[in-house]
Amino acid sequence: PPREVAARVCGEPGLSDEDLLAQVERGGLSEGAWATVRGLVEALDPLRRRRLLQFCTGKARIPYPGGLEPRLTVCFDRRLGGKLPQAAACFHELRLPEGLPGEELAQRMRTALDETGDLDYWRA
Repeated sequence: PPREVAARVCGEPGLSDEDLLAQVERGGLSEGAWATVRGLVEALDPLRRRRLLQFCTGKARIPYPGGLEPRLTVCFDRRLGGKLPQAAACFHELRLPEGLPGEELAQRMRTALDETGDLDYWRA
């Protein structure tokens, strides 16, 4: 069937918070940092989860089979200070400002995602 073929070629269209979190390389994150990342992702609505994937990887969907390669790396960077989160899509990397309270960090993440553009496939 065409949907099954599309899913195998392009990846699944849906993206739950668990699907996205499963793509994160946890190795370099402390338990507290992981809890912050998890909270950020879980607070995102489906559209913003897709935008986060695009923002960090340049991909609209998680590739099938096996997921992202390399995995998504998240780091907290004190040099970002009061700036918005940044990403390096070629390296699947998300850099978050270090030391911000949870809600302020979440607001900056939403702003970064909302200001990165509005591509049609984010609505798919």
